[in-house]
Amino acid sequence: TMLEAINGCRIQVPTLSGVVRIQIPAGVKMGQKLRLKNRGISKKDGGNGDFYLILRPTIPDKHSARLREVAAELDSLYPAAGIRKDIKL
Repeated sequence: TMLEAINGCRIQVPTLSGVVRIQIPAGVKMGQKLRLKNRGISKKDGGNGDFYLILRPTIPDKHSARLREVAAELDSLYPAAGIRKDIKL
């Protein structure tokens, strides 16, 4: 959730070798990757590769007036110049 992305949390994640409990750090961003060392596919020479978790915080499916209010409040916390000021083609 967005709250978990902002504050951080502990979650259970299914991996190829079973479920692991991990700490999501506070302030993660959409698309950020976390590496779970040795939790991936088995290697030919022994051991396991790494498992990458791609974070995708989401908003609720139901867009209520309250959600729009909260979104506007969050938007006011961004810099006045905007977050896209450095995007160039």
